[in-house]
Amino acid sequence: MTATKATRGLALALAALCASAAVRAHSAANELIVVCTCWNEPGRELACQGGYSLFKDDVPRDARFEVRDYAGRLLASAPADGRGRVRFKRPEGEFYVLFAGPSGYTAEVDWRDIDATRPARR
Repeated sequence: MTATKATRGLALALAALCASAAVRAHSAANELIVVCTCWNEPGRELACQGGYSLFKDDVPRDARFEVRDYAGRLLASAPADGRGRVRFKRPEGEFYVLFAGPSGYTAEVDWRDIDATRPARR
């Protein structure tokens, strides 16, 4: 094998490796991440907002929120409003909030992770 063929082979292998890394980086940057945040409101109410990381201004249609206890019992359920938000009476005891998008993507917020105050408006 000549030095030119070896160099060309090495260059092709390196180009393939770089292209593979670029594809992985591109797909990671465009990965859909489901987001849900909840906070306390006056009067023992709980407010939540859900959506997708790539579509900050686009609220998923037909998205639902559920409040469940850790035995799996449904405590409350409601569709998201036009801003991707919902309000519930805060249940007693331990629970979690499940945000379910129409595509089957979900996010959960444990009762311990609920913020005391409303997040900044976006």
